[in-house]
Amino acid sequence: WYITPKREWKYFNQKEGLPQGCPFSPILAALVLNLVITKLDVKLRARATKRKEMLIPLDDKEGGVTNLLAFVDDLNAVVPYEDCLYYCNTFKQLANRLGL
Repeated sequence: WYITPKREWKYFNQKEGLPQGCPFSPILAALVLNLVITKLDVKLRARATKRKEMLIPLDDKEGGVTNLLAFVDDLNAVVPYEDCLYYCNTFKQLANRLGL
C-alpha cells in the first residue's frame, strides 16, 4: 500500500517472493546512505593520503585507501586494519546525525 499525491491509497500485487515491508525502503535508505558514505569516503581518503605522505604506504602503496561499494541499500567496504575502528565510529556518527 502507498498513498498518491492526490491522497488516495493504492496498492500493487507482489508477483513473486514474500513481502518484506515497504517496497520503497531500500530506495529511501539508499538516498540517506549515499550522504553517509560520501562524507565517510572523503575522510578515509584523507587518512590514506596522510599515511602515504608520512611514507606509510600499506599494502596498496597508496596509504591504505578504503574501497566502498554500495548497491541500493547494501554496503560493502574493504577497510585497512588501521582504519577499522575509525570507520565504524565515523559511520555511526554520520548515520546518527541523519536518523539511521
